[in-house]
Amino acid sequence: MLINLITNLTTLIIKVFITLVQFLIVVVLGFVATVLLALPWVMRTVSLAVWFVAIFMGLSSIQMIYTPISDAIPMYSLQFALILIAVAWMMSLMLNNIKHFWGGLLAGGLVIGGCAMGANWISVHWRYADLVFHTFPPVLFCILLFHETIHLRSMRQDGQLETLVPSVLKSKGGDVSR
Repeated sequence: MLINLITNLTTLIIKVFITLVQFLIVVVLGFVATVLLALPWVMRTVSLAVWFVAIFMGLSSIQMIYTPISDAIPMYSLQFALILIAVAWMMSLMLNNIKHFWGGLLAGGLVIGGCAMGANWISVHWRYADLVFHTFPPVLFCILLFHETIHLRSMRQDGQLETLVPSVLKSKGGDVSR
């Protein structure tokens, strides 16, 4: 009878242990399933957070570099240009490839953040950084003006863009065919 009791107790302990292991397996698999179901949303949240942090780093970098050498309005215009670039990137992702929007947003954030960290590192460690940062915005603006001028002239010569004649010259019959 004692041996029968010990055998019954041993089988009961084994069944309880098997039930406990099965319960732990179900809990672990439920946790894994929850993580896998939540992973796309976590990745989207991380992409959005990286993008916002990168824009903040870029704005802070512009402020740190250009505050000692520039007035407030040119610095704000550079910060506005960064915001415009970031929003234009986001809008182009939405319009062109919505399927890869979150990855593109993360990539854009990494590029902006990397450029901001690189600019900060260059401004601290390179002795000619002031010269580069003094000349970069005007050179960039000049290149943009050259590009737009050449682009508009080529469009006008190809007939894709009609020449606008001011109303003052229209009323006087002036020659604007140059």
